[in-house]
Amino acid sequence: MNGQNFLIAGAFNWGLQKIATYKVDAKINRKGKVLRHMVNLKYKEDATEKQVNDAVKAFVDLKNKIPEIVDLEWGLNDSTEGHTKGLTHCFTLTFNDENAREVYLFHKEHQKMVKKIGPIISDVLVLDYWTK
Repeated sequence: MNGQNFLIAGAFNWGLQKIATYKVDAKINRKGKVLRHMVNLKYKEDATEKQVNDAVKAFVDLKNKIPEIVDLEWGLNDSTEGHTKGLTHCFTLTFNDENAREVYLFHKEHQKMVKKIGPIISDVLVLDYWTK
């Protein structure tokens, strides 16, 4: 493969049942940077306040169950721009590298959390990026 790096990942969460192989961009200078994984959620209209609160707790508790998570913070949407598409909760996880993110994605505790909160999720948007 001419020294190219590839990452094979799978997603079986929230109906996104797929396995993908994608090229890891060697041009990204990862030195001194961390990987941010943003998960934005929209809950179903019939989800109760207790269900949503339990879902938030389940997500936040992952920090204590998956050592590859360097940091986890979350908050409620506060944008006034009108472009949120109904997404209300944002969870930002920090990882040191792609491997740590993949461990998290397939970790049994993450899978349990997804199974628990999946029935009350209406939509999800995930974005990952490198930063300092």
